[in-house]
Amino acid sequence: YLDFDEHEGAVSFGPEVVGMREFVAVGDRNTSAAAIGRKAAPSIVTVDVGPSGDSGVNRGATGPGVILTSDGFIVTNHHVVENAGDVRIVMHDGTTIAAERVGSDPITDLAVVRTKASNLPAITLGQTASLAIGDISLTVGHPLGMETGAPLTASVVLAFEREVATESDRVFGMLRTDALVTRGALSGALVDGSGRLVGLTTAIGASPGAEGVVFAIPVELVRRISHELITTGEVRHAFLGVRLDTHMEDRGAGATAPAGALITGFLGASTAEDAGLRAGDVITEFAGARIDTAEDLISRVRRFRVGDTVTVLAVRTGDALAFDVILGERPDSV
Repeated sequence: YLDFDEHEGAVSFGPEVVGMREFVAVGDRNTSAAAIGRKAAPSIVTVDVGPSGDSGVNRGATGPGVILTSDGFIVTNHHVVENAGDVRIVMHDGTTIAAERVGSDPITDLAVVRTKASNLPAITLGQTASLAIGDISLTVGHPLGMETGAPLTASVVLAFEREVATESDRVFGMLRTDALVTRGALSGALVDGSGRLVGLTTAIGASPGAEGVVFAIPVELVRRISHELITTGEVRHAFLGVRLDTHMEDRGAGATAPAGALITGFLGASTAEDAGLRAGDVITEFAGARIDTAEDLISRVRRFRVGDTVTVLAVRTGDALAFDVILGERPDSV
């Protein structure tokens, strides 16, 4: 297993997982949960992994996956396939299809596998902007081997932009729900009220008092990472080259509140420094998104590609300034 022992104190499950569920975030409270489940369920699969040359049916090493394209590309978690030799996909109806690993990214805990099958039921991608804290969520149990269909469990969206630490890195910008999920039933997908993918679940809360908390990688990050893995087989992570802290603004009466990402220094070949940003600047907006904390900024940067040009708004000694920054590539040493 991969242990998530910092910040939100979550634990992610490796290939030993033997069951899975998909998560349904329902923006319209009048939307039929059963209808959403029926729409999304065919796009949710089991990724069955094992050592090379293992042709056994019940290998006891499985994890969730979501069909991205009709020609066979499927997104799953890095920790599911990192040690896999043989890979197979078990469809919603129990059909088993041979697959191969396309690429994997430990930093975001995402991976892509591909089958040679065609006309698969690809899921539609949504956006996290369609969700709000308090939206009702529904867990839809994977129906594989169940003649009576998929069970539903109600929950709600609790928070956005959460950070979860892994053995290899930290995943930023995670969605958080209060779904009651057991170790053997970690979900594969978080979908909105129209059945569109808005996240890929990867961890559940394991710290005292955090039972029933589930974390999902936002679809914007899933989209970028999977695209790079499909097109190149590897991932290059964007990089500003800044050291950060959260700027706390004085609100009077002894109160303070987070109000931006404070630049405390620079790292390597910093494209932020090249663009004119300076230590002491407080970044308040990145590519149109409001920035309240250092973690907000890191999360937003990871949604972009190396070479993208973004507009960064910052405050310097009371003056609001705008900078066009070309994102660099994160070095292995960081």
